[in-house]
Amino acid sequence: MFIAFAAAAFFFIISIINATISTVGASDSKRAVIVDPMVVVKGSPDAKAVDKFVLHEGTTVKIDDMQDRWWLITIADGKSGWIDSGAEKI
Repeated sequence: MFIAFAAAAFFFIISIINATISTVGASDSKRAVIVDPMVVVKGSPDAKAVDKFVLHEGTTVKIDDMQDRWWLITIADGKSGWIDSGAEKI
């Protein structure tokens, strides 16, 4: 009985450590997923700025900088631009 309890306690502690590491890693990530059907990426952090390209729902982006409501993002192919921070979900 003692061995079974010790094994269960060991796996419980390992699970807690793993969950803590996963949570810390996820909260430090500067990634976001677009949840709007379509998001226009701008050349500067301004609604009147030139449109650079369009992103669609499900696209993962890296957040490089933030200014007010605007985020400077980079996508997997290296393109970057500004999006309104209300258009994505971390």
